[in-house]
Order: sequence, then structure tokens, then C-alpha cells
Amino acid sequence: MTTAMICREALTIEAVADAIRSHQISFANEDDLQRGLYEILLPLGARREVRIGASARFDLLVSGVVVEAKLGGSANELLRQLHRYAGLDSVSGIVAVVAKPHLAPKVISISGKPVRTVMVGRWM
Repeated sequence: MTTAMICREALTIEAVADAIRSHQISFANEDDLQRGLYEILLPLGARREVRIGASARFDLLVSGVVVEAKLGGSANELLRQLHRYAGLDSVSGIVAVVAKPHLAPKVISISGKPVRTVMVGRWM
């Protein structure tokens, strides 16, 4: 991987994370949150509910960056999910969007792929 490729990937993941951080999203559940994220990221080319297997999907995908919205469950469950995503060649980075601090991944990369966390908190 060249330096230019790394910079392009970093800019992409930072652009995705910054776009989310620059908006307030009101939501009552995870589906509302995903819809709000999709509206924000659509100008960047977001696709929603991208299938990656018979029973798995990305919440959103933006130019190789997976956006995973998580309101419940455990931090370990989310981290296992992010590890699965990071193992895919088509994934260049991951943005975890969480509403509870205990869910926020405590990592900045997985399998050499950047991970960013965005906290949201506009429950309806």
C-alpha cells in the first residue's frame, strides 16, 4: 500500500466521521439512527444495508468505509462485529456510531484498518 493510498483512505474515513459529527440526529431506535446517517452521508455516496453474505450486512457503506450504528448490546459484541468487517478486503475503514459511552470501541485500528468512533445522543 502506497502513502497516497493510505492518505486517501484516511481522508475518506475522516470525511465520513466529520460529516456525522457535524449533524445532530434525532432518533427513537436504531433504524431511525441509520436513516438519519444515510441522509447525512448520501451526498458522499452512501449505500444502506449492503449485503455481505447470506445473513450479514453493513448498516451503511461509503467508498469502502463501513458505518455501523449501535444503540444496544455489549461492547464485546460490537468489537467482534468490527473485527469481521475489518477482515474483508473491500473494507478500508470503519466508523462506529454509538449512543452509549460503554459501547465505544477502544481501538484506533483493527487488522491495519482505521476505526473511528462517533458519539450521538439525540434520543426522541
